[in-house]
Amino acid sequence: MADLVSAVRSRGVVLEGRAPRKADFGLTTRERQIVSAVVNAYQNKEIAEKFAISEKTVKHHLTNIFNKVGVSNRLELALFAVHHRLDSSTL
Repeated sequence: MADLVSAVRSRGVVLEGRAPRKADFGLTTRERQIVSAVVNAYQNKEIAEKFAISEKTVKHHLTNIFNKVGVSNRLELALFAVHHRLDSSTL
């Protein structure tokens, strides 16, 4: 997935129509951090370790994120995040 996101960024496939970062789509700070980790190809276990939370909590956050932004999986989330500039959070 990281290769796909990198390719999208480098080719400008989605970026030409990239939305300016205005909205946070109702995401909490922690949810934005998790979005950034997903874009950077972290797996649930790695995200849990990084933020000192359980994998179950990571999954709960991902479910909430998917519902808030209207995506179904991590790849869609990563592409959505790049397009809407949600991937610029510092990890």
